[in-house]
Amino acid sequence: MTPTPLHPPGSSDGASGAELARSLLEGRWTLLACAALALVAAGGWLVVATPRWRAEALLRLEEHRDAPPIPDPIVNGVEAPSPKAEIEVLRARSLIAGAVSTLGLDVEAAPRTVPFLGKAFARFHRGAAPAPARFGLVRYAWGGERIAVSGVDVPEPLLDQPLVVTAGEGGRWRLAGPDGTPLAEGAVGRPAEGSDGDGHPVRLLVSTLVARPGTEFTVVKRRFSDVVAALQLELAVEERGKDTGVVALRLEGTDRRRVIAT
Repeated sequence: MTPTPLHPPGSSDGASGAELARSLLEGRWTLLACAALALVAAGGWLVVATPRWRAEALLRLEEHRDAPPIPDPIVNGVEAPSPKAEIEVLRARSLIAGAVSTLGLDVEAAPRTVPFLGKAFARFHRGAAPAPARFGLVRYAWGGERIAVSGVDVPEPLLDQPLVVTAGEGGRWRLAGPDGTPLAEGAVGRPAEGSDGDGHPVRLLVSTLVARPGTEFTVVKRRFSDVVAALQLELAVEERGKDTGVVALRLEGTDRRRVIAT
């Protein structure tokens, strides 16, 4: 029996270089379109994606100068302070709770922006004055708007709920609930008090408000215990090296003010 060759003489297992080049040339527009689409998608993601911020700090642990030197790890049965103990102190709930209270981290206030593209417009705005409204959407912020609030006190049902502050003329503002119910109104720099539909008091101090009249801001009063617990998890504390006495602190998040202030 004479064996039959699988491929005729002069053929190859794969396409030749000329055939491959011909295929690429014929599909060049498809390849270019796919590459352009990928570039547009990547660029769009960079524009609309919310940036993350990181703050880092280094602490050097030192013994008290007036304390006697400790030659051994244990003196009179008492262990010398260790970096691990100091790290636990930095993570202590009481210490973090004090930072949350002092910095007002349980209150979030930010301009309302158009979904998806609004934050990108605001991020690329240049200038001290607020940007004019675009596309007739006057209640949204388009860049340059600022707000600072403190002394926020709301009843239990309004905790973790998005309240709306609307800028008025001459530094005036009004506060409404998630369903549009009026809660309070006042002026910049003056504490204001109102009430919800059940008669519970609502208090708010707006110390800074830069915006076009009609611009809306979202204000959220978080549960204090939840904010403390979240910050305990987000704060990374670790010793740099072994027995160096240097402790590194790192905090990441999407809220630039909160990350830097903490």
